Amino acid sequence: MKNNLSASVLAWTERAEDDLSFAKKAFEDTEYYDHICYLSQQSVEKYLKAFLIKFKGGIEKKEKIHDLPKLADWCREFGLDVGKYYTELRMLTEFYMPSKYPD
Repeated sequence: MKNNLSASVLAWTERAEDDLSFAKKAFEDTEYYDHICYLSQQSVEKYLKAFLIKFKGGIEKKEKIHDLPKLADWCREFGLDVGKYYTELRMLTEFYMPSKYPD
């Protein structure tokens, strides 16, 4: 089970790193702000979920959300305190839906 858990955490962090890397490259071409916001939010979300998987062994249905401050609150229960970034987490969450859909 531990190997499956490690593989899952690795898969989530690799995806998070891919999203972040692509967002950084898109930032070099400043015409793609919506995509940068979307990928940045997705990267943080995947890192937080990887953390939860590592320390809880999985993600519950209630944790399959895109609300970064709420995910961060759940992570805090397991020792990850990102409270100083709550403003940024809220901003990324607020930009998530508008950056994903046209309406």
